[in-house]
Amino acid sequence: LKHFHETKGVKRFIFVDSLINGNMRELEKWLDLVIEDGMRIRWYGFAILRKQMDARIAYKMARAGCVLLQLGIESASPRVRKSMNKSPDMRMVQDVVKAVSDAGIRIQGLFIVGYPTERWTDFAKTLWFIAKNKGRINHIVRPTYPYVVLPSSILFDEREKWGITFPEGQYHLWTDGRSTFEKRMRRLKIFKWWVNLLKISSEIGPEVFEIGRVVKERQKRLAPEDRVFEITGIDGPGEARAGGKARFVVEIRYTGKAMLWDYESAKRHPVGLGYHIYGADGDLVSFDDGTRVYLDRPLAPNDTERFAIEVGAPEDAGEYLVEFALVQDRVGWFSETSGRRARLAVSR
Repeated sequence: LKHFHETKGVKRFIFVDSLINGNMRELEKWLDLVIEDGMRIRWYGFAILRKQMDARIAYKMARAGCVLLQLGIESASPRVRKSMNKSPDMRMVQDVVKAVSDAGIRIQGLFIVGYPTERWTDFAKTLWFIAKNKGRINHIVRPTYPYVVLPSSILFDEREKWGITFPEGQYHLWTDGRSTFEKRMRRLKIFKWWVNLLKISSEIGPEVFEIGRVVKERQKRLAPEDRVFEITGIDGPGEARAGGKARFVVEIRYTGKAMLWDYESAKRHPVGLGYHIYGADGDLVSFDDGTRVYLDRPLAPNDTERFAIEVGAPEDAGEYLVEFALVQDRVGWFSETSGRRARLAVSR
């Protein structure tokens, strides 16, 4: 990815077929490398539902440029999922869908209609799950055919156990005595009608890479307990001419529990770094005069970020203290826990 990004200018990547989270340890290593390298890329791919896909990992994926996950949900029936050798824990399934969606990553849901163990009650559970998560599942693939028992599949090898036979030798016409091709096609027709009724799109277009255009006002108003951070480093000249500028580099660690989005995605309530200048007597002299610096990438809880910001020096010579702080536009300033400030000597 880095080779194509640096030599060809490629910024959009699609992982095809292989699960990106087949090995969670390797996935997290890769995410850390992308974030550390600072690559401005956007990507999506297939993923399996597993309990390790929590909010922390989802936020990290978003920061590393993930814009969409193609999740194999298959069924919302614990009984059917168990027969598929998938976790029957629907609470885990719901938690993963919520974590991914809350991190701002879009979801394409993949479902199987007409699995041999699926009954009408199981099918109804899947329809209800889709409706309940309409705001979280952004795309759903419309299958052309219901489930087909193909050679080399586990079900084909265990066809005697499940009582599966193939009329006319056609695999798509399989039956187990209850399920028939006609019944499965009727169920598939209902599935498509239901998804269309909910107005959930099918195809993934190039616009999915344009996060700011796809997500409407992603950054919500942060609660006071989420407007907290810590300054871990300040580097600056320490002096400036009266009325001039002094450039500081401020490193912060976000200690809240919400996700902070980049300026493009945040819309009305972006988060940036500002400052206040205090005199030797502790009185406020001035604060950032239009030089506020905004996040250019998502920031997850406990993540660090460096800001380069120009501070406007006061018109009068003297000794001043500069207090840097994160601020959310139209909401309020963050609380800083380290107490670090920068000294600024202003001369004529």
